[in-house]
Amino acid sequence: MSLTSTARQIIEDALDAEGFLEEGNTPSAYEMSRGLRALNVMLHAWQAKQLTVPAITSESFALVVGQSTYTIGTGGDFSTARPLGISTIYLRDSGGTDYPTREIDLGQWSRISTKSTEGRPRRWYYEPEDLLGRLRFDLEPDAVYTLFLHALKPFTHFTTLDTSDSFPDEWIEAMKYNLAVRLVSGKGREARKTTIALAVETLRDVKAMTRRWRVPLARVDSALLRPAHYNIQEG
Repeated sequence: MSLTSTARQIIEDALDAEGFLEEGNTPSAYEMSRGLRALNVMLHAWQAKQLTVPAITSESFALVVGQSTYTIGTGGDFSTARPLGISTIYLRDSGGTDYPTREIDLGQWSRISTKSTEGRPRRWYYEPEDLLGRLRFDLEPDAVYTLFLHALKPFTHFTTLDTSDSFPDEWIEAMKYNLAVRLVSGKGREARKTTIALAVETLRDVKAMTRRWRVPLARVDSALLRPAHYNIQEG
């Protein structure tokens, strides 16, 4: 699930988590400015630790008749920032009709016996490799379709308080509680135990998500794959 949020909303939620907005109190312009600076510093610190914050973007590209595999990334078939992951894809034909598609995993992709059949793609598999990701369809397009792609892209900072973007809800929770701890420490007191616990828990969860995105796809030469048991004495 993804939620659209602004820096202002995240800062206000962080202050509210520590009780600063109780009884209808409104944060001052100084508090909001300080909160924006603290939020961006936190995001930069996370990135320095290779904890990439994802934002959900929507883009469209043209598929090529007969081509079922596309590279995604700067200089690729789809030249854009390489997605960390893809949430949804749908296709639109020349008549304006939209067709949903569904994601499959590596095992399902491997079980497709013939990958050169022409038709309207219905399933896809995404490999988020280091420089260029690879998007593979189950069928070679039989016509020119427009691909509409909703993907997770790296997010760097909030330009203004009202900069708006869509994030997975787990990341908004992590930003809120970890920012709350930072803002409270700047006020000279310790955050509530529940806030600290939630900050630790949500950060741990998003770290686990980031580790999954950073695992490269291992390619093994087929000559190394032996059908029989390997004997260390015989080689």
